[in-house]
Amino acid sequence: MDLLPASILLQLDYVKDVCIEFLKRQLNLSNCLGIKEFSDFYNCTELFSSAEEYIKTHFLKFMETDEFLSLSSEEVINLISCNDINVPFEEKIFECVITWVKHELDCRYDNLPKLMEHVRLSLAPQEYISLKVDEEPLIKNNPKCKDFVNEALNFHIVKKHRHIPMPQTIRNSPRQTGLKFLLAMCDSSGMGNCYTSCFYGVGVINDRIYAVGGDIIGDSQLTSAEVFDVSVQEWRMLPNMSTGRMNLGVGVLNNLLYVVGGYKYPFALKSVECYDPILNIWIPVTQMSTNRRGPGIGVLDGVIYAIGGDCQEYDNSLYLKSVEAYSPITKVWTSIANMHLCRSDPRVVTFNENNLRYDFTLFSTENDLSVGQLLICVHSNLKEISM
Repeated sequence: MDLLPASILLQLDYVKDVCIEFLKRQLNLSNCLGIKEFSDFYNCTELFSSAEEYIKTHFLKFMETDEFLSLSSEEVINLISCNDINVPFEEKIFECVITWVKHELDCRYDNLPKLMEHVRLSLAPQEYISLKVDEEPLIKNNPKCKDFVNEALNFHIVKKHRHIPMPQTIRNSPRQTGLKFLLAMCDSSGMGNCYTSCFYGVGVINDRIYAVGGDIIGDSQLTSAEVFDVSVQEWRMLPNMSTGRMNLGVGVLNNLLYVVGGYKYPFALKSVECYDPILNIWIPVTQMSTNRRGPGIGVLDGVIYAIGGDCQEYDNSLYLKSVEAYSPITKVWTSIANMHLCRSDPRVVTFNENNLRYDFTLFSTENDLSVGQLLICVHSNLKEISM
C-alpha cells in the first residue's frame, strides 16, 4: 500500500488509479476497515466509499469480526444509522449494539442510549421487543433505553388498534435495503405450515406475505386467510373473508389487501373485499360489473385494474377481454377499453420508465404463450401493442 501515498505525493494519477482499483478488488472482511481508515487518511474518496459500501453490504459478517468490536461509538453510530445498511431484520442491529457494548462493558455502557437511539426498534416484531429487548438486563436498568422500548411497543399497539396514519420518525422508518426474497409457494412449504391449499391468492404488505382463499378438494372454496411473518418465520391465521373463493385476484393499495372476484362453485364472482392489517378486519368493497374468475390485477397510480378472466358457470367458461378500474376515492368500478384478445389468468406487472407508468398484461389462456401480447396502461389510457 506504500505505492498509493507515493503516487499521491508525486501526482501520478494513472498509478494512483491503478492502486485504487487493485485495493478495491482486495477488499474482504479482514481488511475492509483498515483500507477504509487508510483511504480516509490519504483523502482517497473513491476507495473510502468502496470500503464503506463493502462494510454495509457485508454487515452481517462484519459484525462478527474483531474489527467491528474495535470501532468507536461514533463509528458504530455512523454505521447503524445508515438507511442502506444491508440487514434482513432490525433485530440484527439491536444484537450488534448489545454485543459491542458488552465487549468492553465498563467503558461502553454509558454509550448505550446514544446507540439505541439509532436502532429502529419499531421495525422489529412486537414479540421480539417484549421477550428479547425488554428483558435484556442492560436495557432494563437504563431509563433512557426503556423509553425507546416503550416507544416501539406503543407504535405496535397504535398500529394494531387505531385506524390513523402513523407518525413517521427515524425509528419507525424502514431501511432502504435488506435481504430480498424470491418466494415460490405451494401446498407443501418449507416456511412452516400454511394451511391454505391450491388456487389461492398472494399479496405482500410491509414484509408480511398474505395467502388468501383457495380450494382444498373439489368444490370446497375457502374463506380463510393467513399471513407469514418473515421476521419470525411463522404463519398465523387471520379473520375469514365473507365469501369463500378460489382463482381470485389480489392487489395491494394504500396498505390494504384487495381480493377481487374469483370462483365459488358453481359461479364466478364479482364481489370484492379488502383486508385492513391495522384493524384486522375484512371490509366490503363495491362489486365489479362483471363476474371474473382468474382476473389479472394491476395497481397503477392509486387505481386497481381487473383485467380479463372468465365468467364460469358450472362447466361453461366464457373468456373475457373486458377491463375495469376501481378508485378507492370514488369507490366505483369503471369499465375501460377492451383488450383485443380474451385472456384468463393473465400475468400483470407494473413498472416505471422515463416517468411513464406502465401496466403490462402478459399471456393468454387462449393463445400460445410464446406469442402473447402486451396490454399497456400509460397514464390510465389503455391501449394494446404487439409483442
